Formats: sequence, C-alpha cells, structure tokens
Amino acid sequence: MQNKIIFIFILCGFLITGFVFGAVIARVWGDKIFSLSSWKANPEDSNIDISLLAETIQILKDNYIHPENLSEQNLLWGAIRGLVRESTDDYTTFFDPDEAKRFLEDTSGHFEGIGAEIGFRDGLLAIIAPLEGTPAKEAGLEARDIILAIDDTSTEDITLEEAVAKIRGPAGTIVTLRISRNQEAAKEISITRAQIVVPPLDLKIEDGIATVQFHSFSSEAAVAFQAAAAQITKANARGLILDLRNNPGGFLDQAVKVAGFLLPEDSVVVIERKRGEADIIHRSSGPGLLADFPTVVLMNEGTASAAEILAGALRDERDIKLVGSETFGKGSIQELIRLKQSGAVLKITVGEWRTPAGNSLAEAGLNPDILVEIKPEEREAGLDPQLDVAKSLLP
Repeated sequence: MQNKIIFIFILCGFLITGFVFGAVIARVWGDKIFSLSSWKANPEDSNIDISLLAETIQILKDNYIHPENLSEQNLLWGAIRGLVRESTDDYTTFFDPDEAKRFLEDTSGHFEGIGAEIGFRDGLLAIIAPLEGTPAKEAGLEARDIILAIDDTSTEDITLEEAVAKIRGPAGTIVTLRISRNQEAAKEISITRAQIVVPPLDLKIEDGIATVQFHSFSSEAAVAFQAAAAQITKANARGLILDLRNNPGGFLDQAVKVAGFLLPEDSVVVIERKRGEADIIHRSSGPGLLADFPTVVLMNEGTASAAEILAGALRDERDIKLVGSETFGKGSIQELIRLKQSGAVLKITVGEWRTPAGNSLAEAGLNPDILVEIKPEEREAGLDPQLDVAKSLLP
C-alpha cells in the first residue's frame, strides 16, 4: 500500500486523507499478540490489573437494567476506543470491523461529499483546505475555519472519523456546519453534497511564466506533472510558480516523484523519524528536468502534509523562496495495524516527517520567506498579491 500522509477528505468518506492523503503506512501486525497477563511496559505499571476490564463487563451483564442491550463484543470495542482516546493525539484512533471496512473502502477514490479536508488545530476541528471547484469552496469555507457543530451536533470531543461520517453523504443531500472564523461570531453554512472530481493540477503559461496549481498529490500527480514539465520546457518558459495553496497533501511517493523533476538527483526530500528506529531518508530519483529552473513556491494555511514536504525540500535543497503565509503543520505519520483476526484496526501515530534541514513538520507549519497576506477586500476583488510577489521574484 502506498504511503500517505494521513488527513481526511470529506469527499466520499475519508479518502484516507484525503484524496489521498498522507502518509498512512498500512501494516498487519496480526502475529504480534499482546498478552494482558504480561503487561509491564514500565516497572511502575506492574500493579495494573487488567482483570478489572473483565470484571466491569461481568458487573454490567449481571446488574444493568436492560441486559438484552448489552453485547460483550461491543463492550470490548467501546473499552478499546476509550483506551485509545485517553492519552493519544487526535490522529490515533480505533476502528471496529465495520468502521475499518468503511475506512478502507473510502480510500478507493470515489468521492461524494463537500470537497474539503478537515483536521485538528490546537485541539479544535478545523477546515484544512477546501478544494477548488467543490461545494465547500463555493460555499465560502476557508482554511483554518473552526467547525463548532455539524447539523446541530457539537464537535467537542468528536473524533476525526466521527466528524467525517457526519459530514459526508450522498450527492444532493445537505449538511449544515456552524463555523467560527478569526474569532468572529459563529455562522451556519448549509452545503449541498456532490460528486467530487478534482484533477491533480492545472497548468497555465502566460508572459513566459508557467504556473502549476497543485490541487493534491493524488496517485496521478507525478504523471500529470511530467506532462506539465514537458510543456513548460517546450514553451521555453523563463520561470515556474508552483502553487501549493490549499493543497492538503497526498501520497508521499507522488511528492517524492514530483521532487525528482525539481531537484538534482539524490537530493534529500524528507526524513522519516520514528521512535527507536534509525531515520529513513527519502531521496529524489527523477530526471531533474526542472532542477535548474527559476522557481517560486506559493503556500498558505491550507498547504499541508505532502505539499509541505515538497515545499520544505525545495527550500532546503535549492533555496527556493516560499511566498504566502504559514502552512498548516501536518507532519505526523500514522500506521494502520490490524488487531489479530478480528477485522478491527488501529490507526496510530508512530512518527513524524522532517525537512532535509531537520525541521519538524509535526510541531508547526513552514514559515514563508516572504510573508504576503491576502486581505478580504483583495480576495473579493479577485486580486492575488501573493501571486504578484511570486512573479516579481522570477527573472
């Protein structure tokens, strides 16, 4: 299974993040069976009595007023879910067999929803990026919008998967989000779900400058960029603007392959760091067709995961200027671990991504070299000062 930097798209379900996304590494650890009787991870844990779990289930069965509503299996799933939520981050979660099946099916690439990616920012459910040409974008959702409620259901203590399940749905149906933006008064936005089809990129060549707007790093991203790179060189463009704004990320291998067109051979693209393991260095191996091409990167609050990885690599390895605003900061790595033969799955954070210079993408977003904010009145007037600055930096 391809690496993905996990985020969740509200497209068909959660296309693993999105459309792709992220760097979820699927591993089956069915043979690694944990023995409750030998749970002594640390000396101070030696007095933990796991039999309390079985005792609690038995007490419920013996005393609860409606024993017919109790299922030992569901009680166990609930206990595991509570255990996982207790002390982990927002991206570590448990899927019972039915949820796991839906999750894996939702990575198939058939999307119905609002066309936005969501995640957590400072513990609050937020919009990561609305995708161009989707209901979310048309409804006016913006990166960093806080989602306070979904159809009158508060998002307090909600998991990412629960939020996705509430927001997604068949095309033509409506979902209402209560949104808070920049500490302004909350407002409700009703959005009609639709079939979501988003190309990986768009290319425009104007006045000798090629602008590649990357919407996501889907499974077709590298092939699409290869075709774009050929058009750019054929047109004798004098510079490239790589627009990664509102790009929530995608498959890690696609970001690395795209980097192979923009970096010299064997350049460091990203460092994979996990607990107790040696760092894994992901390097470029592409043709380097645009490795010497004057390039500027555009980014904003909706730039995340694989998009941040590519931007960080271009700055660290080629000193390419990053223009815009601070990125989202989604650089943690999740793995999918199957629990024995039950069909249940754990999605667990096991590491983080670092730029070639060693900067963590999990702790904070990338700061731009040139900070350019777009004012509301500029946006309404169709102006793009970030793009204007990027153009001014090219020869």
